[in-house]
Amino acid sequence: MSDEKPPIPPEPETIDAEPLPAETPPETSEPPRAAPRRRRQPTLVPLVYALALVVLAGAVAFLWWHPTGTQQQPAEAERVAALDQQVQALNAEVKQLAARPPGQPQEVSSLRTQLAALAARPTATPDLSALEHRIDALEKRQPEQGAPAPDLGPLQQKVAGLEQQVATLAQASQQQAQSGSNPAGQAAPAPDLGPVQQKVASLEQQVGELRQASQQQAQSGTDQAGLAAQNKQTQDRLQQVQDRLTTVSQQVQQEQEHTAATAQQVQDHFGAVNQQITALSGRIDGFAAWRDDMNRIDQRLDQLGRDQQQRLDQLSRDEQQKLDQLRSDQQGDAQKVQALADAQKNAEAGVKSELEKATGRIDSNQAAIQDLRGSVQQIDAGLNRASAQAQAQAALAALAAGRPVGTISGAPPAVARYAKEPPPTLPELRRSFDAVAAQAQAASRPSDQNNGFLDRVWNRAQGLVTVRQGDQVIVGDPAAGILAHA
Repeated sequence: MSDEKPPIPPEPETIDAEPLPAETPPETSEPPRAAPRRRRQPTLVPLVYALALVVLAGAVAFLWWHPTGTQQQPAEAERVAALDQQVQALNAEVKQLAARPPGQPQEVSSLRTQLAALAARPTATPDLSALEHRIDALEKRQPEQGAPAPDLGPLQQKVAGLEQQVATLAQASQQQAQSGSNPAGQAAPAPDLGPVQQKVASLEQQVGELRQASQQQAQSGTDQAGLAAQNKQTQDRLQQVQDRLTTVSQQVQQEQEHTAATAQQVQDHFGAVNQQITALSGRIDGFAAWRDDMNRIDQRLDQLGRDQQQRLDQLSRDEQQKLDQLRSDQQGDAQKVQALADAQKNAEAGVKSELEKATGRIDSNQAAIQDLRGSVQQIDAGLNRASAQAQAQAALAALAAGRPVGTISGAPPAVARYAKEPPPTLPELRRSFDAVAAQAQAASRPSDQNNGFLDRVWNRAQGLVTVRQGDQVIVGDPAAGILAHA
């Protein structure tokens, strides 16, 4: 069987598509269509659970039968590590599939239906040109000459009610624009302008009735100034209504643009969800193809378990034989150790007696050595004295003969200076005395350079004549007296 590792399927991508609530369909005059029947899609959770349990059982069996497989077969250990990683990946996928809410695949068709309805919704701006033409026509109407002032109280009340409705609609549109989107995730429906159009039509009808009443009152001669003021006030109110309608039209346009953007986002989201579902389906097909590899791996694991058990049995028998051999060897070694211990005791007794005898001989030898040391010290002292006497006699003979005395230990400096130089003899000293005496006498005379004539004459006279009494010089050079005594 080949030892190639089975292909490890890639880890599944997490699908975090949150279910969107059903969108409120736009209000139209068409009858509601029947909701399409949802096709129930088969769930894959039981299959993934079964596959994960098979892989987990195979891994547990391998670990049970191969406690030391990582040391004996590195290739099998790597395959087991790969299987552990795959088991962990499958467990993670099982947890993700279990955490998904039930019935989520069935909601895909409903979401697609809602997306199609949202895309089919018209996004054009409501046509307000008819309302604008009617308002312009009302503004261009001029009161006739001599028309009486009609009672515009009911008309003003209706215009005020219309303004209030327009303000309410504008406030609702502004709140929806601030919120950004429907909290439930649905697209906001387009505002209904039917009541506004009905109110404008009613207003035109009432203006026409007022015009007829004004014409009738003009025949009876009613005040024209009051009618003009009331018509001016009515035109101002109509202008305000037109401004409010323009604002509402702009807000409706913004809401439709926001609805189109929301529809595009929903469409993109469904495209990503479809891609993830396709990828997951391919992964599941790969898991089904991978099942055969897992079966082969299980067979290989069983075979390895049997081989490992046989090896363990053989090792157990070999170890038991080795233990028996070690026990027999240990008994023989114990007997040898006992014999060696007895021999060591006998040897220790003989060595102890020999040590006692040697200790006695050593003590006697030490006493004899002490006596010999005293005799040697006395001989050394005598030799030292004889050597000193011989050196002294040799030095005296060398001094008398005028030869170097040589190196003498403990000699004074006066003798040590002639260790290598010959000392002067008495005849030599006598021959050199006159010259040395003349030099000493000349050196003892004072200098005459700074003295006068009489001083120089007196000094010369003292050098010629010396008068002394014993060792004391009375007249003359003191050095001459010392030299004469010498």
